[in-house]
Amino acid sequence: MANAANNGITENPSRSRLHTSEERRALLGCFYLTSVVSTCFKEVDALQYTPYFEECGQALLTRREYQSDIHLVLAGRLQHIVQRIRMSLLYPGSDGIRSFKVPIGVYVKSFSAELEAFKCSIPFELKEDKSLSLQYHHAEIQLYELGLSDPFHGTDNNDYILERLEILYNCLTATKSFIHEYFEVPVTSYHFRTFVIHAQLAHAVIVLSKLTFYDEHPWDTKHVISTLSLMKTLERVSELYEEAEQTTKVNGLPLEADGLFSRWARKVRWLRAWCEPRLPAEAEASAPTTQVPSVLARDDAPLALDDLLAGGLFSDMDELSWQHFMKDWDEGSVNN
Repeated sequence: MANAANNGITENPSRSRLHTSEERRALLGCFYLTSVVSTCFKEVDALQYTPYFEECGQALLTRREYQSDIHLVLAGRLQHIVQRIRMSLLYPGSDGIRSFKVPIGVYVKSFSAELEAFKCSIPFELKEDKSLSLQYHHAEIQLYELGLSDPFHGTDNNDYILERLEILYNCLTATKSFIHEYFEVPVTSYHFRTFVIHAQLAHAVIVLSKLTFYDEHPWDTKHVISTLSLMKTLERVSELYEEAEQTTKVNGLPLEADGLFSRWARKVRWLRAWCEPRLPAEAEASAPTTQVPSVLARDDAPLALDDLLAGGLFSDMDELSWQHFMKDWDEGSVNN
């Protein structure tokens, strides 16, 4: 990314030399990756999508040197919409709360229509592309999770309550679509998938957790559990990761996961064990309650999960997911 800036790749060629297709791909790839990490986990500042980014994408579409160029350009355009959603709707003002000059539902419907228009613009040959479809559903999650944020808190206006209920329901629907489609991805392909798809799954699970524990009228958490069970979702994710760890060959080619998927599976079970006793109605219908593990701090002192998530149930899980969920912990940091 630093090289891209140093080499002037982010600039318009009128102020720099003409860039190659490889450089254009690198630029769009840097934007996509930094934007995904920024919008999901707020860990880095994303590159800003400028008109020259669109010029680069159009040049790649015109040349069509590789089929993957089409996917890259579409992924970048979709992520640009997500970036604008985050900037417009979810970034707070100086008082800590985002102010709106028109009803929030108007903003949401506008971006929803934009996402739908993007979906209609996808070429026929990519309509069934799993990666692009997952990214689209994740974009919907990014839009509709607005219903869980500050602009609605403390609002007792009936119109706002109904708007919020609709947005939360759409968020649940988008989360269900993403997770179900993720489960359709062959486990044998996990070794060849980028970090992005697993990062998006982590974010989707976090949103599902928030929807499951969101106890504010008139949201019905029982409906959430019956629509998309958090416990069963976490159980299935851990099973898939364990299965991926046991996959040693694909098409005759040897694979080495170095314990990565097993570590991810333990992290998922860690989260499931913490949630299980807090969902008694659902826990009765799922696997038997297991002992809640502890997370060890860097000085090896036990840290209770309640302390880790202090300050509000799942209120900081966006940041925690990046710091503790997807990153590799030491072998001894999670007790089975």
